[in-house]
Amino acid sequence: MSHITHTLRLGLMVCLLLGLLPLPVLATEGWYASVKGGVTSGPMGDEEITPGLSGSFDTELGVALLGAVGYGLRSMDGFRVEGELSWRRNALDTLTLRSGFGTAEGTLDGSITNLAGMLNVVYAWQGTSGISPFVLIGGGASLVSYEVKKLGQLPINVDDSEVTVAYQAGGGMEFPLSEKLCLDVSYRFFGTPTVLDITNTHHTGLVGLTYAF
Repeated sequence: MSHITHTLRLGLMVCLLLGLLPLPVLATEGWYASVKGGVTSGPMGDEEITPGLSGSFDTELGVALLGAVGYGLRSMDGFRVEGELSWRRNALDTLTLRSGFGTAEGTLDGSITNLAGMLNVVYAWQGTSGISPFVLIGGGASLVSYEVKKLGQLPINVDDSEVTVAYQAGGGMEFPLSEKLCLDVSYRFFGTPTVLDITNTHHTGLVGLTYAF
């Protein structure tokens, strides 16, 4: 057997093990933990400041970090229940003021953060190549913090926070790296009711690792 033939066969075996054979990372009963990170679109604000004068602001693309601990249910194959702690932060971008005399814009120095505790239900199913698509829904609570330091060069001291209910839904794909470890790529829509005059919704793209105990 030539060296090239041996290398090709070895490569084929690796492909079969990693891509073609189903590796049930989280399909059976048991505990698991996951960490994820990614980017998130930010909330927006729009309010009437005084009669005839209103203002709105937008935010920059932000950072999202999530950690979860969950359990796969033996009696409901494919279903998992998990508790999740997440943190999202978006820097403020532009403030637009509108009145009968026209509009004016200024840059904002500040941020909006969401620290949320969520209970999620996940359903995953095994693909023919070992890749597992999954969907997720969840509910919980979020501490929403709103801070403004400057408008242009003008110092402003705004620092407020409120706890409110939160919800999310999403889905993604899990790619097995071993019998206990997988890489996942996912999307989440996360939101709360309007709070602190902020339309607090996020579109979040994530990459993470999950380890089954």
